[in-house]
This record gives sequence, C-alpha cells and structure tokens, in this order.
Amino acid sequence: MKPTMVKEIFRPFKSFKPRNEGQGLGLSLAKETIARHQGSIEVRTVEGKESTFVLTFPL
Repeated sequence: MKPTMVKEIFRPFKSFKPRNEGQGLGLSLAKETIARHQGSIEVRTVEGKESTFVLTFPL
C-alpha cells in the first residue's frame, strides 16, 4: 500500500478500487465501530508487500 493511501484509507467514501466496485465505507465503518467500543485500529504497511491491520480493545 502506498503511503498516500494510508493517509486516506479510513476516510468515508474513499475507494481505491475501480469505479462501481465498492463504496469505500468498509474501513470507515470498522473504525467507527471499534472506536465506539473504546478501541483503535491502525494499519502497518510495507509498500508493495504487505499490510497489517492492528485492532486494540481495552480489557
């Protein structure tokens, strides 16, 4: 994933897919839902290789 994508990946209606292939709501809704449970989500990426999403919740 490119660094420019990481900055916008959780923005509502932002999609990196071709037109008419997704609404760009999945990650923004996930982030909102996780935040409502006092958690957080972050993305760690190595461009061109892998991306890992880290979810953290309180005990």
